[in-house]
This record gives sequence, structure tokens and C-alpha cells, in this order.
Amino acid sequence: MQIEVVSILIGIITIIIAFFLAVKKKIHLLRGYNHQRMSQRNKQKLINLISSCNLICGTILILVPIMLPWWWTMNAIYFVLFANVSILIYSNIVLVDKK
Repeated sequence: MQIEVVSILIGIITIIIAFFLAVKKKIHLLRGYNHQRMSQRNKQKLINLISSCNLICGTILILVPIMLPWWWTMNAIYFVLFANVSILIYSNIVLVDKK
């Protein structure tokens, strides 16, 4: 029961962060973001990529505990962790300007 509640809370927080990134353009919410290493075009790509990933992951974290048994919740958490690490690696390789 506790894992489901934690998953739903993390999902809500993730969707709120996605909203602030996509709509309000609060890029400072990203930990370790350095505006000097990003061009304006890549900055918008990064915002779109991370906010859409957070929106999908947050929706998964909210819906899975409601609809499926508890062990699927653990799998959803692992999926979200893998997705965030993949986005981190992709953004550091492709979107950050090499200087």
C-alpha cells in the first residue's frame, strides 16, 4: 500500500515539474543546468524533451498503481528511472555544445 501512495505522489510532482518546464519555461528547475553550454535552439529542444518525458513518466506513475497490482508499480518505477537516465545521457551527448 505504501509503494502505491509514494508512486502517485512522485507522479504528481513529476507532472507539476513538466508543467513548469513546458509552459512556464522555468529551466532553473533542472539540476545542474548550465545556460552557457546550450544554444537557444538546443535549449528549446531540451525543454521539450524533458517536459514530455516527465509528463509521460508522471502519468505512468499515477496510473499503474491504480490499475495494476503492486509489483507492476515497482516495474513502473524502474522504467521511469531508466527513462530519466537515458534522457540525461542523450542530452549530454547530443544537445550540449562541445567547447
